[in-house]
Amino acid sequence: MKNSLDIRVNQRVLKLKDKTYLLDFDMQALSLAENVYKTQFGSDINVSEIVLELFKVKMTALMAFTYGAIRSAGTKMTWDEFSKTVFTYDNFNDVFAVVSEAITELFSMGDDDDDKETPPAEDDEKN
Repeated sequence: MKNSLDIRVNQRVLKLKDKTYLLDFDMQALSLAENVYKTQFGSDINVSEIVLELFKVKMTALMAFTYGAIRSAGTKMTWDEFSKTVFTYDNFNDVFAVVSEAITELFSMGDDDDDKETPPAEDDEKN
């Protein structure tokens, strides 16, 4: 379908100084990100608004997506543990690079060559 949202489930590996985390960017991660916004930050907003916040480099958006993706991948971690071990000043650049790339790919609009429409065939009956 042309111009439809092409959500591509993808995984990323987040390597920090002392630990490596698997992140699943999928529908569950997106749902968890919305829930984080509501429960931790008191804002009931949808994923598209969180994406816009992420690319304004808002910490809340980065935290929500990162936590959602870590939990979606199966890591058992509380919000407090996440805040103290993953989302730290020293880890910011690594976290932002991985999450922003994954979210960009997740919400791609099908610009790959495989997704382009085939031009109509010329009418051979005119010959």
